Amino acid sequence: MKGKTHLYALLVFVVTWAFCAHWSVYTLLQQEEVQLFIPTWAKMSSLLLTPGGCCEFIGKAIVQCYSSPFAVSVILATLITCVAYLTYSLLEHLTTPRIDLYFWALLPVWVLLKAHSSPFFVLDGTIGILLLLIFLYGYCRIPTQTTKLIYASLSTLIIYFLCGQMVALYSIILSIFTLLKNRREWNIPVLTSLLGLGLTYISIQLTPCVPITDGIYSQAYQESQLQPDSYLHFISLRWTGLLLTSFIITYILGLTSWNRTCSKICLILVSGGVLALYVWFHLPNQEDILNNKMEKLSYLCKQKDWTNIIKEFESQPPTNYYQHNYLSLALAQKGILGDQL
Repeated sequence: MKGKTHLYALLVFVVTWAFCAHWSVYTLLQQEEVQLFIPTWAKMSSLLLTPGGCCEFIGKAIVQCYSSPFAVSVILATLITCVAYLTYSLLEHLTTPRIDLYFWALLPVWVLLKAHSSPFFVLDGTIGILLLLIFLYGYCRIPTQTTKLIYASLSTLIIYFLCGQMVALYSIILSIFTLLKNRREWNIPVLTSLLGLGLTYISIQLTPCVPITDGIYSQAYQESQLQPDSYLHFISLRWTGLLLTSFIITYILGLTSWNRTCSKICLILVSGGVLALYVWFHLPNQEDILNNKMEKLSYLCKQKDWTNIIKEFESQPPTNYYQHNYLSLALAQKGILGDQL
């Protein structure tokens, strides 16, 4: 399965790169333009000593590498591919390797990918989720129960300082994963849950922050808050829900033998159909597409690429005054505005 897994990772990278290049690259470029990141020692130390500040620092540092649309697509595709690979590796530890696991692993990944088409979601969330998966993968590689208990406790504390309130999600995921894998290790989920949820409660009570519980509200509510943390919690909770759903489905399917060719084909078709339906109903909406187009026009205008601005409206005329202004400016700069009146 190792060769198939590498091919899977390559396909995820290509699809993610194409998705980002088509739907979200200019929205991400706009984040780099509006972000104020001054890496002075005082600000860096203050940020890194705050629970969750590490994710914010890494996210802001990576965003500084958004030098071109191609660079943005490659960076995001690399991060999403790592998330997809680690998700599949976790599912593989719950049952025997099967082709359908590739489809179930992509369910939570798609939520993360689509979130990047929105201007409200920042890279900090993806970094935090990647760190959670890295520590979970390390937990899976430990053979003895005592070592697992120590690792779970220490990793929960580390996740709290690295990712802040996301430690609650880490403790829940680790607990359910452990119970599905081996119920006799019940003491690990109990200790991890108490520690993770306790640290989250203390963080909410003692620090001025947006509580992770605000993530249960609707997407419209999150967007109205105009705060990255609020929308980040919303996406993180949805990602956690889908990851746990993938865990449970994988565990249930693992209880049945799928040795016959007919049953294998049916399982693959059903798994692929569920993923396809989910992706179809969660494609970027018209608002996301319009935002990305406006950001693209803004980027091309700053690059003084008047030819490509004009090409943007060859197949579809402007739909609002802002697009009319960009087109008029481009035509004027090319000296053909009067011919188009």
